[in-house]
Amino acid sequence: MTLVPLYTMMRQFHLTNTYWAIFLPYVLGVPYTIFLMRQYFRSLPSEVFAAARVDGCSEWKILTRILIPMAKPIIVTATLIAFVFGWNNFLWPLIVTDSNAKQVLTVATAGLQSAFNDQWNLVLAASLVSLVPLLVIFAVFQKHIVRSLQLTGVNR
Repeated sequence: MTLVPLYTMMRQFHLTNTYWAIFLPYVLGVPYTIFLMRQYFRSLPSEVFAAARVDGCSEWKILTRILIPMAKPIIVTATLIAFVFGWNNFLWPLIVTDSNAKQVLTVATAGLQSAFNDQWNLVLAASLVSLVPLLVIFAVFQKHIVRSLQLTGVNR
């Protein structure tokens, strides 16, 4: 549903076959992360914002001094989800790039397989290389992910 319009936009902005074309759709928002952040912001008590307004805070101060610090765990989690989605995506980088120099790891890994030559040792090694950064990121940001899931009520 979004593939054709996104490709059309990238072509109109002359961004096809660039790293920007690969990166920008994930910055603009992955649907699940948008829903996750929406649910978090809806769960915040309105009394906090009312108290800030009574204390004389402007909308900008409420955003920068109250809302963003409170939302740090959910922002980190949404960023991680968008990163993982982009890291694992195969179809979008395959469509938007046409040179081997701009290939991402998932497309290059798929390129190791062919109808005439199956080198599973190379495919599995490339898969392991693509998995290691994700494991490191989750190990580092595990506390933020658990905290954000607790705040949104998604936990079991």
